[in-house]
Amino acid sequence: MNKVPDFLVEKNPGLPLYSVLDPEFAPYGQVLDLGDVSALADAMRALPIPENGNCYAPSDDTLMALPETERIKRSVFGDMPIQAGYCNGRGFTLNAEEYHRCSEVNFTTTGLVLLLALPEDTRYLAFSPDVLERIASRYGPVRVGFTGALTEEELARYGRSRAVQGISAGDAHEFLCQLQADEAFSPVRTAAARAAVWDAFLRQDLDLLPATLPDALRASSSALLTDLTALDYDALERTLEFLANNSAAVAAQALPGQWNAASGTYTVTDASRAAMQTFFNVSPTEAQASSFSEP
Repeated sequence: MNKVPDFLVEKNPGLPLYSVLDPEFAPYGQVLDLGDVSALADAMRALPIPENGNCYAPSDDTLMALPETERIKRSVFGDMPIQAGYCNGRGFTLNAEEYHRCSEVNFTTTGLVLLLALPEDTRYLAFSPDVLERIASRYGPVRVGFTGALTEEELARYGRSRAVQGISAGDAHEFLCQLQADEAFSPVRTAAARAAVWDAFLRQDLDLLPATLPDALRASSSALLTDLTALDYDALERTLEFLANNSAAVAAQALPGQWNAASGTYTVTDASRAAMQTFFNVSPTEAQASSFSEP
């Protein structure tokens, strides 16, 4: 069926959705002709689908023994060793991507939606809170003022005040997670508090960033999830040195837009675009012309 279900389109008005048979899908992959896949389909239908969360098995003995798996191993991977597993669940949000350095074959009996991007279009850097704390520990506690982001009453609920206060990376992460889990707080308020933390981190000892931040990332490279290369770290160091030498002004704020708390999604709106145009001092006409001329 060469058509995206109407209910998916209706529930995701700001997201372009395509069938794998649409020409837009071509840069990301292809539809494989595996012949008779009835045994694979039966095996997949016999696997559990939990009511909550996901169940993930990178390799499953039953799937590994199927003739379809052997055909995939031979025709797609040139007889290289492979794994055949499953990830089953009832997903209701699109909020994550993963990075692959090789091809992946996806087979579904229920249908699925995938977020796709090409490696050359993405740059990512992810690390756990404890790694962030190790990186930020070189600067010591950051002095943060939450005035303008949170009210005095909101801060008091978590034992904090409007006064500028020292906060470690670990404490900041815990505090922001508490705000995010609190249904009384809108995502905009939580984003404003997060912006205040990053604003303080970048303002404090700006001259230390060129030397310490890239070195800290290099020292923690084994604990990072990233596609950044040694050249990227060098470029980061030069960029931070340029900003520090020119006493760059730091500005952090929450970008306006349309938040959907039920689905956990954010949609760019006219207010979002206007805010970015104001921030970069670009007129709508110039921005539109740039979008046509820039890749």
